[in-house]
Parts: sequence; C-alpha cells; structure tokens
Amino acid sequence: MARFLFAMTLLTALSLGSDALAQERGGRQLGGGRMLSAVMLLGQEAVQSELELTADQKEKIAALGERLRGGAGNIREMSQEERQKWMAEMQERMTKAEERVREFLSDDQVARLQQIRVQAMGASAAADPEIAAELGITEAQQEKMANVRREMREGAGDGDRGAMRERMEKAMAGILTPEQKEKLEKMRGEAFDVSSLQLWGGLGGRRGAQ
Repeated sequence: MARFLFAMTLLTALSLGSDALAQERGGRQLGGGRMLSAVMLLGQEAVQSELELTADQKEKIAALGERLRGGAGNIREMSQEERQKWMAEMQERMTKAEERVREFLSDDQVARLQQIRVQAMGASAAADPEIAAELGITEAQQEKMANVRREMREGAGDGDRGAMRERMEKAMAGILTPEQKEKLEKMRGEAFDVSSLQLWGGLGGRRGAQ
C-alpha cells in the first residue's frame, strides 16, 4: 500500500510540475520529464515476472525504490516554487536510478521494460520526452497534449475516471499523425496486461491499454 500511495503521489506531482515548467518555457520542454519511471514499473510483481528477474535483481530494484521514496514529501502542501524544485530533484534521482538499472538488466529486459512503459502510458506515451523524440513530436503537438492533460485534470472530480481516461486517450491519439501512431504501436511490442499494475492515481495512462 505504501508503494502504491508513493507512486500515485509521484505521478501526480510530476505531471503537475512538468506542465508548469513547459508553460514557463513556452511549451518547448517535451513533457518536462519522464512520465513513468522504469524503477516504479520494476517494483511491480507483474513486471518482475514478465522480465524473469533474478532474486539479486529484485533486491537491487527494491533498494533503488527505497532511495526514491526517501525523497518524497507532502506535495499538496508545497508552493508552486517548492513543488517545481522537488520535481527537479526527484527527476534527477530517477534519472540516476534508471542509469543504475541498466547496469544490472540485460538488453532484452531493458527493451521489454520500455515496451511495457509505452503500453502503460497509452496514447499519453507520446508526451514522454524520450518517446516524443523518437516519434518526432513537434512543439505545436506538445502544446496540444499539455492542454489536453490540463483539461482532464481540471475535470478530474467530475464523472467516471475510467471514462475520463478513455476520453484522454482519444484526444491524445487525435493529435498524432498516422505515421506517429504506427510507430507508437510498434513501440508497444507484444501485449502486456497493464491492468495488473498498481500505478494509477492520475490520468497519465489507463488500465488495460494495449
């Protein structure tokens, strides 16, 4: 439960902070930061099973997760400036953690993990900086994606969350060109049951996205 609550808080905070930074920089920052950390995914039993992780790999991942959780704070009580500072520090922590992860995962495990990330984020994956770069997302497209996420958050208290995620998926997909959609589909790889993941506190992805 603690791991789930941390992931929920972290995803929400990174999403809020990323959009704020993008607005301050004229929408030129593609996403502001990775939308779903590989370390957070690796903490999920379903992912560990899919990647056939060894006991040693699981121990190393658990240690990295503890370090990330050690930097968590009460996000909702922070000012905008404090939240942005915290977000920048947390993204730096995650970047270093993911660099460490690549040291003890095989190339095949890293490739499959990336496919799972893309599936877990759904159409919103196109707003992730790393994926956006591969897809050739333009600044105009990124601005439209930021507007969609902002509109979804503003209406987060109204209606069914599942329906809202579906609307977001449709809106985000509508921003992509046919070529970008095709490339994104290839990046998903073999289908993975993302409904088994416990990462959903915001609107960054949806259960069952394939």
